[in-house]
Amino acid sequence: MAAKPTRRNIKKGLPPGVPMFTGFQKMHAQRVEFLWFTSTEMVCKENATLQEVMSYAKKEGVLWINIEGLHEVEFIQELSQFLGLHKLTQEDLLSMDQRPKVEEFPSYTHLVCRMLEWQPNDKNIKQEQLSLILQQQLVVTYQEKSGDIFTAIRKRIQENTGVVRQKKAEYLFYLLLDSVVDEYFTITEEFGEQLETLEDELIAKPNQNTLAKLNQLRKESMMIRKAVYPMREVVNKMEKMQAEGKFGDLKWYLRDLYDHIIQVMDSLEMYRELSSGLLDLYMNSLSNKTNDIMKVLTMMSVIFIPLTFIVGVYGMNFHHMPELEMSYGYFVVLGVMFLIFLGMLIYFKRKKWM
Repeated sequence: MAAKPTRRNIKKGLPPGVPMFTGFQKMHAQRVEFLWFTSTEMVCKENATLQEVMSYAKKEGVLWINIEGLHEVEFIQELSQFLGLHKLTQEDLLSMDQRPKVEEFPSYTHLVCRMLEWQPNDKNIKQEQLSLILQQQLVVTYQEKSGDIFTAIRKRIQENTGVVRQKKAEYLFYLLLDSVVDEYFTITEEFGEQLETLEDELIAKPNQNTLAKLNQLRKESMMIRKAVYPMREVVNKMEKMQAEGKFGDLKWYLRDLYDHIIQVMDSLEMYRELSSGLLDLYMNSLSNKTNDIMKVLTMMSVIFIPLTFIVGVYGMNFHHMPELEMSYGYFVVLGVMFLIFLGMLIYFKRKKWM
């Protein structure tokens, strides 16, 4: 599904660093939740207030703050001031047309990516911009609308399964990003299955509906590529940051994440070529169908040319035509025309034109 345009033009003329929401309000009210945890304790709070968030941010342990709905700019600004976020970061958090990127600041790391989610019931792709802030033992995620792909991570934290409760905030930051990339895998595989189904349709019976499906898949392919391809640069930069002391002991995790992105990119490139091939296949099928029609019409024309000639000759208004005086002249002409018709059919058949 193509992304809706943002309202970027409303910031025209404003200086850099002015926080202004450029998307469309997709929730009635903003929703804030947080998960605070240590290896032995865990607190989950939905519909949290700013004061509650600030209170747990001062405690020992890892705090994950998730914000759904970014239209309440004042709350975003207050939280940003508490976290010490730069004005340009605040502006980027509220600008919904950001290219995936990662930026390093003295006290935090800011990452922007496209979160895609496959909707199996609608056979559609839900997408939105996801911003992440990593600051010491705190991770903040900013979403434009409700719903995400992090349910499994929440469950692991709440049930204390895996190692997330024993790790620092950097590991949670990585897990969130890994979930985003894993969903890229899911969507890419589904995209490939749809292309294979469409290929079967094109071979069996191509029609206008098939072409519409193909065009829709090509648009979705462009949207997926726009989300995935910049992530190679993002993770590559994160690996360099890790070598300089950021992200703790995530070296091998980031390398694995980079490999996953390359795999997705390779699959997308293969499917892009396949979709181009399917378009060529459709055009060739259409051309072949047109050629078959023209071949039939041409054969009919060729057959009727001599018949029309005979009819034209004996249709002339001359009084002295020998054949006109024959008792069986009419039937003889019909017989000759039939033999010509039959002979041409046999000739076309032997030439395998029919």
